[in-house]
Amino acid sequence: MAALVYELSFLFLAGMLALITVLVVRRWQDEKNRGARERMRHRAARAYLARIEGGGESAAPADLPPAAKLEAVSHLLRLMRGTERDRLLALADEDRLFDPAIAASNSSRPARRSEAILTLEQFGSPRCVQTLQVLLANDASMTIKLEAAAALARLGGLPPLRDTISLLALEANRPTRLHVALFASLAATHPEQIRQLLSEEITPPLRAMLIDALSSSGDLADLGDFERAAADEEPEVRSAALRAARRVGDPRCEAWVLPMLTDPVDFVRVQAAQTVAKLGFTRARPKLKQLTTDESVWVRIRAGEALSLLPGGAS
Repeated sequence: MAALVYELSFLFLAGMLALITVLVVRRWQDEKNRGARERMRHRAARAYLARIEGGGESAAPADLPPAAKLEAVSHLLRLMRGTERDRLLALADEDRLFDPAIAASNSSRPARRSEAILTLEQFGSPRCVQTLQVLLANDASMTIKLEAAAALARLGGLPPLRDTISLLALEANRPTRLHVALFASLAATHPEQIRQLLSEEITPPLRAMLIDALSSSGDLADLGDFERAAADEEPEVRSAALRAARRVGDPRCEAWVLPMLTDPVDFVRVQAAQTVAKLGFTRARPKLKQLTTDESVWVRIRAGEALSLLPGGAS
């Protein structure tokens, strides 16, 4: 029995020693490979800098692997601005460094296409932007289309908003929170396009999404659009107007927010109660007291909360 225990202990120790040896060798190889990768990256970076300055080779060194060139470009992009950055991206396109990501954008697997979008956005060269635009226009997955649209928005390469709405099929489908976030990110740079869309005949869900997006910019020039939305025949648009009032926080909203405490739709009354509380409209107190006996339990709860939040408490 003791011999068996000794034998098992010996085998265990031998196994542990072998494992430690493998880990040490692997770590040594990783460090050795890391040093080689760093040297290749530095060499590629120097080559690209020489080409940008116009005194280097007409092409990148052929013996450097594409991965080293891509790492060098990624590093240099963080240091460059303006025409130098544009020149570097043009050289990377010329060397076809983004071909693997562009090829992955045609994969049958959505996960690979999603990974490709991350790489294409990271570099944002003309070919990368063009590939993202193709995904937005032609991909079969609405999720991939939305990811491509978000990447293009961050790169400043989205088509006009009317075309983007059409490509994302938002006239026929209800917008999600991701769509709202996308258009909110565009409100600061394309407010005139959003205002133009609001003046057209569009579906109520789309109108509500655009009101939500426009209010995220905090531009007080949009108060007129919010007031008109407050009188819309669709309750979800009226609710969006109340959310907009809470975001901009302008006291001039009081004139059209207070009447919405008597809206015929209960979830609009809920939004109105939350809005007067957030903006501190004390003139709403009498109507809020009436709403504490509303037929809707949610209206009663929000009205009570609003009273407690207004100056002077629930008295």
